Amino acid sequence: MSGHKFYAPKGLALCMAAAWSQVEIACFAPWGGHERGLRVARLNVPGIVSLGKACELALKEMPANEKHIRTLRDRLEAELLEIEGASVNGSTTHRLYNTSNILLEGVDSDALILGLSNSESDEPIIAISNGSACTSANIEPSHVLTSMGLDDLAAFSCIRISLGTPNHDHELTTVSGSVSKLVNNLRSMIIR
Repeated sequence: MSGHKFYAPKGLALCMAAAWSQVEIACFAPWGGHERGLRVARLNVPGIVSLGKACELALKEMPANEKHIRTLRDRLEAELLEIEGASVNGSTTHRLYNTSNILLEGVDSDALILGLSNSESDEPIIAISNGSACTSANIEPSHVLTSMGLDDLAAFSCIRISLGTPNHDHELTTVSGSVSKLVNNLRSMIIR
């Protein structure tokens, strides 16, 4: 588990494997001698305690957070789906409550992302992506989206939006308005 996914300090993670699982765990620094060669130094006690506390808080707050974030996601999707040629990728019922993947037909997602993150604009900076962080260095279309039946062009026209507990209603209108405006601008530049 990556700690930042549930609001623990960045750089903390947890790896669990049952003794019977026969999972081979590789040390990230093979010159270490602690814990039968699995780590190189003393335990990061403040990190361990803060990760544990973040787990405790996440478990306690999860039902309320899920309701809040799901409501935000559904509202944002409804606003984005008003854009011509927009559709949700995947199931709208069986999925994570904090993430949305939207196809915006005919729009290069890289151009959209660049336009939304342009700090020279008067618009607020909006951070979205066109895939998961684990595949960010890959220039190929998302294997998940193509496995779902999207062709390469459509896969390159998708954006991924993740919401969290810090997000609020007023931000949704800003995001949907900025995305809609930029989509229209990008589509108007396409030579037909």
